[in-house]
Amino acid sequence: MTPARADSRSSAPTQARVSVAMCTFNGAAFVREQLESILAQTVLPAQIVVSDDGSTDATLDEVRGTLAPARITPLGITVKILTRKKPLGVTGNFEAAMAACTEEFIALSDQDDVWQSNRLEALLSAFDDPHVLLVHSDARLVDEAGLPQPHTLMSSLGASRRELRHEQGERAFSVLLRRNLVTGATAMVRASHMREVRPFPSGWVHDHWLAITASLSGRIRFVPETLIDYRQHSNNQIGVARLTPGRAVTLLGDSRRSRHVDRFERIAALAGRLADGSIPSRPDQRELVAEKLIHEERRRDLPDARMRRGVAVAGELIRGRYHRLSRGLIDVVRDLFSPA
Repeated sequence: MTPARADSRSSAPTQARVSVAMCTFNGAAFVREQLESILAQTVLPAQIVVSDDGSTDATLDEVRGTLAPARITPLGITVKILTRKKPLGVTGNFEAAMAACTEEFIALSDQDDVWQSNRLEALLSAFDDPHVLLVHSDARLVDEAGLPQPHTLMSSLGASRRELRHEQGERAFSVLLRRNLVTGATAMVRASHMREVRPFPSGWVHDHWLAITASLSGRIRFVPETLIDYRQHSNNQIGVARLTPGRAVTLLGDSRRSRHVDRFERIAALAGRLADGSIPSRPDQRELVAEKLIHEERRRDLPDARMRRGVAVAGELIRGRYHRLSRGLIDVVRDLFSPA
């Protein structure tokens, strides 16, 4: 854990070199509760950056009221509020918020969650190795009213113990190339890593980009505690849905071509950044990305005719790419039965 700066009041929480990067958009209903949970941390942040993406409700009034100087200044917390009329979208908004952060670590924050009081302290303790670039945790899923749901974030994602173990070791990059296990609302990242991998490429969600690039030359840690209440409601810009049989059937109705076009473009962007050396990587990692690009290209170009598509899918399955580079039989079924 980074050395803490003692607050001037002996009974107050210590303060660490942490910036909170919070993104808001029409979140007046929940943002005050989230900010209050940040101010109730056992280790306080040194800075809170709020980046608003063009809210038309009372979000900014709630933010400014909760983070009023008379309350924040005695705590030694600096506040920066960014506003704009033209929205950047989720990833662009988080990149803007993080770019404005000035401390050693950046804790990401959604506008509608609630943090457990030890969230910052628990995440900071996992940065005991200088090679650790990103730490994330599990979360308790709650509904709009804050009532607990029966599953945690990681169980809803279907994250296996094996995946989480490999994510924290030498196989982290291959795990995250298959799929993302890091939810931004649960994550803390070294600011130096964020600066190294900017700009975030189009098509990538900020949390997956930060995680997969961290796995290239550093380490990732997972804290199994549910350190936040991750609120699920109808206005979530990015949420989580458990893969139930009913949802699996629904996903089969999604267009496979648009899905694969997006994935191909994301991997192409990653390949380009690795090729030009702007993000450090090893030859074996670049080779794996090149193979992933071929795999996504072939999935993107699957024939419409069912028989020919089956032959193409079988070829990728025999080569082992569905299991090494995608989600195995789940994606085989989706490619066979989803409409063009």
